[in-house]
Amino acid sequence: MDKIEPYIELISSKTGVKTEYVRYGLLSGFILIFALGFGASLIANIVGVFYPAFQSFLALEKGEFTVCKKWLTYWVVFATFSILDHFASFILVWIPFYFLFKLVFLAYLFFPITDGAGFIYENYVRVYFKKYEAHIDEFAKKYEEASKLRGQAKSKPE
Repeated sequence: MDKIEPYIELISSKTGVKTEYVRYGLLSGFILIFALGFGASLIANIVGVFYPAFQSFLALEKGEFTVCKKWLTYWVVFATFSILDHFASFILVWIPFYFLFKLVFLAYLFFPITDGAGFIYENYVRVYFKKYEAHIDEFAKKYEEASKLRGQAKSKPE
């Protein structure tokens, strides 16, 4: 919020509207956009990808292991959610305000105060992956072998 505060104050000074009303107006406009569905999917995906990607970049650049682990956890949960979201999308799009819920969920995942990604990883994703780790490993090895064979077949001159 500190980064957008100067812009809110600029809007307030140019329009003569109190800063709190500018905040409420922007928030209301944002919610209205989501309620009407205009670009809601795009906005939810931008929020769910851009901010975490930039924070991941900063963590890598600074070499902060604990912060990198936090963001890696986010990406594992995000990928799992994205797969579920993709396969259930034909049902989910009919839920009113789905993309608003999705945005709130994605924010919940990466906000430091909630550590939602950590919670969901430890209680759901990790449990599932641990349970099926051998099957997933077996599938991954078969896929890797098949892709190597395919790569060898393509590299042979005809």
